[in-house]
Amino acid sequence: MILINPFAGTNKEMPNLQLAYIGTISNSKIIDLNTEQKLANRFLNQKTDVLGISIQSRTYGESIRISNLYKKKYPKTKIVSISGVIDIECCYPFLKLKEDLNFPHPFDDNLPFPKYELFDSFDMFKKHWQMGDWPYTIMTSQGCPYQCIYCSARNRPWKSRSIENCYQELKQAKEKYNIKSFQILDDCFNLEPRRVIDFCHKVKDLKLKWNCSNGLRINSFDEELAQALAESGCKEVSFGIESLSSDILINIKKGINPAMIKNAIK
Repeated sequence: MILINPFAGTNKEMPNLQLAYIGTISNSKIIDLNTEQKLANRFLNQKTDVLGISIQSRTYGESIRISNLYKKKYPKTKIVSISGVIDIECCYPFLKLKEDLNFPHPFDDNLPFPKYELFDSFDMFKKHWQMGDWPYTIMTSQGCPYQCIYCSARNRPWKSRSIENCYQELKQAKEKYNIKSFQILDDCFNLEPRRVIDFCHKVKDLKLKWNCSNGLRINSFDEELAQALAESGCKEVSFGIESLSSDILINIKKGINPAMIKNAIK
């Protein structure tokens, strides 16, 4: 089996985490057309019995193009979408074709750490990780119980890995890949603020810069959490504010109000 990450046009510096885990679990080579964009049809040079495509809403059209081209050259190959482990990454849901190959692995400490050497874009990732201009990407949890009407991650069970397990992945990445920074890509990183504070205390000794540009809820953000983030090496955070209109915040079921927004930013 060969796995494919289609060209998306965005997030070149961010690996497809669904593929990272499924590739590691199945020990399958990954053709990463989003990060390594040269030779966009290089997947046609490799014959396989099963071609698995990781399809997001933003790559559906490109996935169909890949499927049609490959089927024309290798009509006996089974072409499937792949699913499992992670169903949403950075707000974009993963989609399924009529034929889907599912890897129903729970999101917990039993997940193997991603083996990025399986990506044919690995040299690019390693180079930029070592330079420090691309952060290593990690998800410590997935899912979000809130009900924001515009969000694909809404109203989903929250599942997490232990702080120790996440720390060990980052420690290994520093030793193995010489990363200089990392980023959190959780749907709702601070659902449990105490857990985030514990995470900050744990990763502090790695002396890595990091950012949390995804998954910080304003209603669970306070002075203690901000201080812990700063002391642990976090250099950037982002909040999903959406609006300062109370009516709009209520209508989109955001679960926050303007006073919470002002307090979090302060």
